[in-house]
Amino acid sequence: MTTPTPRQQVIIKALHSLWRAWSLSLGVMASLLVLALLMSKTWLPAVAMAESFGLLMAARGRLLPRKFACSLLLLAVARIMAITAVIMAVINLLAVAQPGGIVIDITPDNREIPYISGMILFPVSALVSGAMLVRVGRNRWCGNCRRLNDFYPGDNFLATLYDREARYQLTSVAILSTALTAVQWWYYFSFYINVNLNGPDHFFFTYMPLIIYAVSLGYMLLRYYNLYAIYSADAAGEASCAATGSALRVLIISRDGIMLERRANGRYDTPATMPITTEAEATETAARSLAQRYVAQGVISATRYLYRGNGFMPGTGYVHYAVFVDDTAAAPPEGCRRVALERIMRLMRQGELSIDLMAEMSRIYTITMAWKTYDKTGRRLYRIKRYVPTFHIADLKDWAVDYDDLSWYQVAANNEDCRFYRLRRLWHRLCGHSTPSPQ
Repeated sequence: MTTPTPRQQVIIKALHSLWRAWSLSLGVMASLLVLALLMSKTWLPAVAMAESFGLLMAARGRLLPRKFACSLLLLAVARIMAITAVIMAVINLLAVAQPGGIVIDITPDNREIPYISGMILFPVSALVSGAMLVRVGRNRWCGNCRRLNDFYPGDNFLATLYDREARYQLTSVAILSTALTAVQWWYYFSFYINVNLNGPDHFFFTYMPLIIYAVSLGYMLLRYYNLYAIYSADAAGEASCAATGSALRVLIISRDGIMLERRANGRYDTPATMPITTEAEATETAARSLAQRYVAQGVISATRYLYRGNGFMPGTGYVHYAVFVDDTAAAPPEGCRRVALERIMRLMRQGELSIDLMAEMSRIYTITMAWKTYDKTGRRLYRIKRYVPTFHIADLKDWAVDYDDLSWYQVAANNEDCRFYRLRRLWHRLCGHSTPSPQ
């Protein structure tokens, strides 16, 4: 058995943290259903609130490592458990004698069973997970995570993985909770008799959710195993400098295309990559010298620094440059070819670009289009609704935009063309951060 590379080890840790978040979060929800069979309904809200507090501490990194791990699902289930505990406590209060001898009892047939735990837990879960799904990447929790880890979806592989999987996990919780809500409430109104809990009652209210939880553990385990197989194969095919540490990366741009070569894993990437020990080595001179290996002498017309970004692994970084070649440049060397921008975008949608090149193109395109369309507050530069500016990669050398400024991601996410833009902007002002930085 071969030893995983450093890059593959990072993939293993990332996927393990995602599976751990899933198993722990849904395990807490499942435990509440089991405890409902073993203890009095009077004390169950206190247990649910204690579980909520424990999940919140885990999400905040008190119990589990938070750095380079997505804890959004933990936060979601912590909120679900807290709201569930409050509702249970309120129902308990309504089911007992009030001051003055007045009795408010919403379940007059059997006060020993004032509520069915799952019938409260799953509707709350569906609503909370659905609401948080809408705000993934745009809530304060995600903003703090970006500041802690110093990465951003589309710019870093781990950030992109966590952003996508957070959406997938919340979507899965919302769908499962909605389905369980529908089934349990249907059974309650159709067959349940509020005298005691018989075999079918236990199945629909307890055992069926537990079975779904157990099946979901196996499904998520298989899913993350398959994702590891895909991503580890990609990592094995990347340049050695990208897999082991920091690197200098140069995009060689000719007219409206970029010079690319096909890697061993079948994905396209720039040929001009070089490992570096420190970022101080990544100078404009070094970038031109690196690009000169792939083009004829004297055809480089301009060089532009792009940005510094995090590498695949914690503690590593890439320095990105663009080198512009005259239209009269000779044909690319063997194994390389100039690929037009339109085809690059198509290859990107098809997943045929390297992880690093996809991150570069995503960052350049997103920030450029936001800069050409809006000001820093998200207001349109041109009073033409839905106006989309042109994007020509050859003009990159003339664009006066700072690609190190990640606040343009926030502009791209919330601007005048987005619904509730003014309401969101007012909320940011009231919270004291009118133009929040995505870092």
